[in-house]
Amino acid sequence: VKKHRAKDEALVNSITVDHYCIPTKTRLTDAMMGEVKCFGLIIARVKVSSGEEGVGYIVLPNNVGGGAIESLITRDLSAAVLGQPVERTERIWNEMDALMKSLGRSGLASRAMSVLDIAVWDAKAKICKKPLWQLLGGQHDSVNVVASGVDLMLPLKDLIRQTERFLSAGFLAIKIKVGRREMKEDVQRVRAVRAFLDNYSFEIGASRLPLMCNASSAWTTSQARKAMIALEKHSVDWVEIPIVTDDVDGYNSLSDLAVPIAAGETVTTEQQMMHLIREGKLNYAQLGVNDIGGITPFMKAAHYAEIHRVPVTSHGVHDLHVHLMAALSNSSYTEVCEYRIDEFITQPLKIANGKAQISTLPGHGIVFQFKSLEKYRDAGNPKSSVVLKRQQARISSKEATSITKRTPKESWDAKSSARDLMDY
Repeated sequence: VKKHRAKDEALVNSITVDHYCIPTKTRLTDAMMGEVKCFGLIIARVKVSSGEEGVGYIVLPNNVGGGAIESLITRDLSAAVLGQPVERTERIWNEMDALMKSLGRSGLASRAMSVLDIAVWDAKAKICKKPLWQLLGGQHDSVNVVASGVDLMLPLKDLIRQTERFLSAGFLAIKIKVGRREMKEDVQRVRAVRAFLDNYSFEIGASRLPLMCNASSAWTTSQARKAMIALEKHSVDWVEIPIVTDDVDGYNSLSDLAVPIAAGETVTTEQQMMHLIREGKLNYAQLGVNDIGGITPFMKAAHYAEIHRVPVTSHGVHDLHVHLMAALSNSSYTEVCEYRIDEFITQPLKIANGKAQISTLPGHGIVFQFKSLEKYRDAGNPKSSVVLKRQQARISSKEATSITKRTPKESWDAKSSARDLMDY
């Protein structure tokens, strides 16, 4: 099928994929992943005919699924992107979605799609000469941020030191992990951090600082109810994914509690997110651009949440999420997590007075320093994988000529063909 386009549309000519595995600087622990010793970083660069290059990426705790995602991008999804007009982001995303239908959108497929979708949006914004947040709507020029520790097993004194470090770095909202084996330990840790935050806010003459908790799906519904009742007296602003995200009925049953609930970070389709918002009666919809399949479905789910008067918070890749959150009228806090890429990009996020200022460069403004990343290259990706437009041809021109020569010259007879089929 010939793809019709305007003559001046920029086409995707090549896709370059790099895969790295970067060790964490400190010991990171939570109830869902256990100990996190490294994170995978997969970067896709989409080169277009007008000269611009769009960049998309994903961060994977412990590099789980990294090789499969890299392979899906280079061997399968690239076919849906190469040769396409890059500004037609909706069409490109739908082409990828159609390609993945037999495999299923959830999980690895959605995460692989996100990398290319981000790259395509970055290229589109560069062609339009606009920062991504402005292209997507431009509601705000800064966003509220929350410092999110991966600190479940961090000793209490170190947890307090970490909180102090976050506050010194410009944060005014803190999120800690809960979900230890003994619930009383969670309560003790939350009580200590709340007391520290209250003392700090008193010293600076500020109102009470927000404290959020992330349970990483550690509890059953009955355990979650007990824990959230115990945490209520410590002015917790929300508890994140107290139970598994798939348990929509469980979320509905917890909606009568005083402590607000945020969930959705492991949701991988916008339809699942819509169901969780509507039937789970969430107080906050937590969206991850890498989890849900890219910017295209992220914005749809976020606007659905807006219609239902539900604020949105983000999960992961904060350098990119600030653009998406700035475009929304229902954005709450952008999570800034411990999987930092600051040393590998030219302009890390700047935090001051509890807010992040957003890049005004065309695109998302995230420029990777590939030389500094090289020593962390994943063993399964010894060099950059480059997929060119011409490599997507199913058969060579020589093979096509050969097939044409073997094709009968007689015109096709519908009646005789139907008769042959009936005889068969």
